[in-house]
Amino acid sequence: PSMKLSTRHKIELFIFVCMLLISFSLFRPFVRVLESKVSSLREKALAELEQTYHIRISYESLSPSVLRSISLKNVKIYDADNGAEIAACSDFSIRYRFLALLTGKIPDILDSVFIADGFIDFDMLENKGLASALRSLIRNPSTDTQIEYAEDRASAPSVFSSGIESLTVDIKNIQIRLKDAAQNVQVRISEGSCRIDSESLSVSLNASASYKSGTYPQFGQAETAFTIEGKCDKDITAGSAVVNIAHLSSQQFSVQHIKVFTAYRNNLLTFNTMQDFQPFDLNASWNLENNTVTGGFKCRDYMPMRSVALYTAPKLVKQLEQLEMSGSARFSLGAGT
Repeated sequence: PSMKLSTRHKIELFIFVCMLLISFSLFRPFVRVLESKVSSLREKALAELEQTYHIRISYESLSPSVLRSISLKNVKIYDADNGAEIAACSDFSIRYRFLALLTGKIPDILDSVFIADGFIDFDMLENKGLASALRSLIRNPSTDTQIEYAEDRASAPSVFSSGIESLTVDIKNIQIRLKDAAQNVQVRISEGSCRIDSESLSVSLNASASYKSGTYPQFGQAETAFTIEGKCDKDITAGSAVVNIAHLSSQQFSVQHIKVFTAYRNNLLTFNTMQDFQPFDLNASWNLENNTVTGGFKCRDYMPMRSVALYTAPKLVKQLEQLEMSGSARFSLGAGT
């Protein structure tokens, strides 16, 4: 009986190995096709980034999951013009849609992107070529080229194209520094996400920031911590957001908690405070077309010195801590005022 059992096990093992080899031989060409498509897309993307946006990308290792994702470790981004390292991250992961990759539907390939533990260090003077490319990317087209631009945009693949399913970008622990001759801005993003579909773009951000002006060094460095929750349409022509500022401070002053609702539509950017716990309301509208600002405020029994602290103010101002205000006013600012 033991001999028969051993023989049966050997036969079963042999059949299993044969099936495994057959499956592998059938699957191998399929894997090669997929690897070829992924490699082709990667090379095209790297070439486009260097030629159009003046950046080069390197990474330490690539870990593909054939049917789902690609994970890059220790990614570094360089200015292609001068070789300076301008960004890096320890983890850059992309999840893609398998069927879209096979069929070549470029706008639908990406499903999600995750970026963690990195930095962006951008100097407008040292990275002139890249800065110029970015300005060209975000610059509004002139009236003469509106139709041409619209036609090009309609025919070009875009993450906002009507065929896109969805795209999610999540970031965690990213430091950003932007600098030019007159100012230095630093932002630390603890957590952030951006979700895009065929209709809209939504953003969630938890961050802190600092700002230092070389033109006005007497104000020192201003610091803040804030959250943003917002959404806009697919063409970024209309949207709204809630900005929650935990604090705003510098060597000269500090401001308590501020919560603002903002909206944008038809070249008009509006702001409205949401501080129900303070008897103070401020609203303003900025017309981006003619660069004018209008607004107003109203208050009742408002004590401004409890919301704003002035560290270098004269004694007379400090004696106004119990000052109460009631009333309303309107204001207007423009090129001729």
